[in-house]
Amino acid sequence: MNDSRRDVLKVVLEIARSIKYSLMLNERYLHHSFSHLLQEKYNLLNLTGDYRTITLHPEWPTYKEQTGLTFGRYRQVNGTYEPDANGTAGFIDFTIGDYNKPDIGIEFSLKYRWSHEEIVYNFLKLLDCNWGAPLLVYN
Repeated sequence: MNDSRRDVLKVVLEIARSIKYSLMLNERYLHHSFSHLLQEKYNLLNLTGDYRTITLHPEWPTYKEQTGLTFGRYRQVNGTYEPDANGTAGFIDFTIGDYNKPDIGIEFSLKYRWSHEEIVYNFLKLLDCNWGAPLLVYN
């Protein structure tokens, strides 16, 4: 799995080194660039073959009954997010690996100003010990 993390880090660093920030950009630009570069180099999202070979999962839910994912649910309390068994799923921008237990979780953020609430929520989802993947956060 170290090779996968290294490959993903290379792509993130490629984006970080080449991006020219503008106020028109938002997080979705990072998502598209990231998935394009990963797909171009490693073909992790082959939708024409066996679905079990898909290892890039955009907007991966931390909870989804239909697929058996029950890793975490969250709710907002007094302006902050916390784990809650009766809350709703969190969505991680990308996970890489087996859909049922990914190896890497990635959250992107691209804003002009620091968003405390967003950063805390992103870390809460990524650090949730229920799914326990090695983490990669890019802000």
